[in-house]
Amino acid sequence: MKRKIITFLFVFIEMSLYGQTQRVYSKEGLFDYALIENNRFYVPIRPVSHGRAAIIRMTRIDASSIAIRHICSDPDIDNLPFAWGKGKENLFSIALWRSHSTYCTDIYYRKFETRDSLVMSRLKAFEEIPEKRIHPEPLANYFRSFYGSSIRTESNEVDTIINTLSFDVFVESTHELFLYLRDSNALYIWKCSDYDSSKKGIWQEVNVYTSSKVNLNSPPLKYSPSYSGTKTISNSICDSLFFDGHFKVIPQGNEVFIINREHGYIYHVGSTAIIRIGVVELTNDYPKIQGKQLFIEDRDNNEIIFFAPVIWDEIDLPRPTVRIMTEGEIQKQLHVF
Repeated sequence: MKRKIITFLFVFIEMSLYGQTQRVYSKEGLFDYALIENNRFYVPIRPVSHGRAAIIRMTRIDASSIAIRHICSDPDIDNLPFAWGKGKENLFSIALWRSHSTYCTDIYYRKFETRDSLVMSRLKAFEEIPEKRIHPEPLANYFRSFYGSSIRTESNEVDTIINTLSFDVFVESTHELFLYLRDSNALYIWKCSDYDSSKKGIWQEVNVYTSSKVNLNSPPLKYSPSYSGTKTISNSICDSLFFDGHFKVIPQGNEVFIINREHGYIYHVGSTAIIRIGVVELTNDYPKIQGKQLFIEDRDNNEIIFFAPVIWDEIDLPRPTVRIMTEGEIQKQLHVF
């Protein structure tokens, strides 16, 4: 299986027919998330071409076809966050965009469409490809809260708050997904059921982990109907660096872990707290694949692949199963192929 993983990397590096130079956005962090599942390799790409949103590309070694899934991100706004996650059948994506003076978002999902590399260069814009969408009511309520009660939050204050946001979507089953949202005060977790039969789905608040310096007068905490106050775990995030950059949620077994893409910290999500348990030693020497520094969730082997050592904290908490690969290993396998 390790040979297969390296082969995926080789195939991806060699797939240059698409011919797109990638954008690097300032809030994307030092490294990015990729996925291996069912002998397929999924990786995000941010094309430079005007009018193209970010995409997820899937490569496979048992066929010459490639699959593309367009993401609903805005290619002209550098710092607005987006995230993606794969369920059993569909790929899900969520992005934030600005419409006039307000912010809005939807969760899009659909199956991959397989196309060969020549057709791939003539793909239509993502709006023209049929896909389903879910309206994340908790996020809508979050944005509406800035105009709650009789107080209207100043636009510059809203922009400051928006600039702290990061989110992720995790699909647990065919009919259930989780939405994670982090601002400067807290990490909010909501669960959506029956999303495939309803555009809005049925949303439930799961947990809200707050920082030790939480501002309870923050509009989402004070005015949003999606914040009940009954699921709050107060002072449960003590590491201020948790609130930097973007993150990725990776479950393993019965545990949930968060990888911070800005500085490589690894966190355990527990029932009473979110605690840092380790850090990836990110340096300028961290290997790049297609111009991107990646960490890979390998669902086939139930492990996370890093290309640098992990330093674990001395703390009695579960750790994710990880495997460290070196640039030398990559080069050796590339030489073979």
